[in-house]
Amino acid sequence: MAEIYNENGSAILLGILCNDCSKCLDNKYILESNDFKPILLHQIVFGVCKNLAIKGAKSIDIIEIEEFLKNYEAQFNSYKDNNGSEFINTIKQLGEDSKDNIDYYYNNVRKHSLLREYKNNGFEIKEIWDCDKSIDSNENELDKWEIDDICEYFEKKQIEINKKYKNNSI
Repeated sequence: MAEIYNENGSAILLGILCNDCSKCLDNKYILESNDFKPILLHQIVFGVCKNLAIKGAKSIDIIEIEEFLKNYEAQFNSYKDNNGSEFINTIKQLGEDSKDNIDYYYNNVRKHSLLREYKNNGFEIKEIWDCDKSIDSNENELDKWEIDDICEYFEKKQIEINKKYKNNSI
């Protein structure tokens, strides 16, 4: 069963954000913790990055992250239990190598979040993401869709239902 999350793409986006925290505050890249929800370590790193960006950090590394997390025992323990420092080293390098592709990774993360949101609200998403298919197959299909296309697809479904049942008489 293919979870609606691109772990590698999300990790690369986190690396880009760690290397340039100002992106967390850029209106072009609106992100929230739930965008990284399927993996707690990803959520923690995003939260630290955004909080430190608000405090003026330009980039963050292991020292800043661990210093920040010392005030949050549960998150710090989860970070340590999941080899957080090794993860940070890896994603920062991946982020540096991929920084010119931030728009791709941002849109990919947001498309996954959008599909999870629709699914969690009872919408059938099988045409775009079939949980019975492989992750690779789903990722290939998702790459064909833009965020606006996904929204329009579900809006059309709603319009069809409204037309069928809504009383148009005065």
